[in-house]
Amino acid sequence: MSKEQHVREPAPATERAKLVQLIGSRAPETLDRYADLRSRGNTRSAHELIMRLHFDIREHERNAGSRVRKMGARTATKFTLALDRFVGDLLRARTGTNTTGRIYRPTGKGDFSDAPVKYDMFMRVLDGLKALGLVEHRKGRTRYVETGFAARVTVPGRAARFWATTKLLELAQDHGINSDNVDDHFFPEPPTNPLVLKDYATGRGQSKEQGSRIKYKRTAQTEKLERDVKELNAFLMHCKLTGGRHEGYQRTFNNASWEKGGRLYSVGEGNYQQLSEDERLKMSFNGEPVAEIDIKASHLTIYHATVGEPLEGLSDPYARAGGVGIDR
Repeated sequence: MSKEQHVREPAPATERAKLVQLIGSRAPETLDRYADLRSRGNTRSAHELIMRLHFDIREHERNAGSRVRKMGARTATKFTLALDRFVGDLLRARTGTNTTGRIYRPTGKGDFSDAPVKYDMFMRVLDGLKALGLVEHRKGRTRYVETGFAARVTVPGRAARFWATTKLLELAQDHGINSDNVDDHFFPEPPTNPLVLKDYATGRGQSKEQGSRIKYKRTAQTEKLERDVKELNAFLMHCKLTGGRHEGYQRTFNNASWEKGGRLYSVGEGNYQQLSEDERLKMSFNGEPVAEIDIKASHLTIYHATVGEPLEGLSDPYARAGGVGIDR
């Protein structure tokens, strides 16, 4: 056997892509990203990719005879938007250092009540992409724990997982879109429903777990809270943040109460709040350097400043005013 025969030629690009995909499919599920369907194509390349996928799916439906009636204009628009959001999430999931390339989402009908894409349209897009070999899908599953008393208890299961196939990645590459520049082509819009209500936390110390997310009933109070966050997000969409990433805020309340918590959290992987303090101070906002301030009892402090009466003392002003029963 010649020396040349001992030398293994490098695998073609397709084989390397399959190898990367195989490795990713075995990566920890904790690194999978939630498919919130907020991605929107904002370049000509992104729009052309989505329209190509739209055409291919429609052609497949016609050839397979799965869709007899012609898709109307309104339905076609909704289909394109759903395709845009889902494919954008799939491609954006491949960016960053700790990425599996997978996205997850519960797929029950009730899980789409507040989503920007409704259940029927999401399933139609998913079926079309799967039929063309562009998306892999692992169905969600319910989990049970044996109690030892001839009964099983249902525990939180695994949501469905999705990831782009090599075929979809190559098609995106044909349109100039890859993992290095996908954020230039697909950018997430601010959260459609920016309020998050969580239940009480459980456990203590290292065993403490955050409260689970609660489905809440919309009221005049929640509408007001939501409008405030949406107004802030709309304003920030027209501002330029350099040195950090921000896709919009959501406001999280705790202990099943709209009076507890209420902090603003920047959504999305690798947002500016996840940077170190030194890295955050290197950012600029509309070309101006940023600064971080920490104000005790900020509402009272701002109010006193507004009326020209400085708030004196270093202790907690709420405690000095009686503490218990005072709405912060």
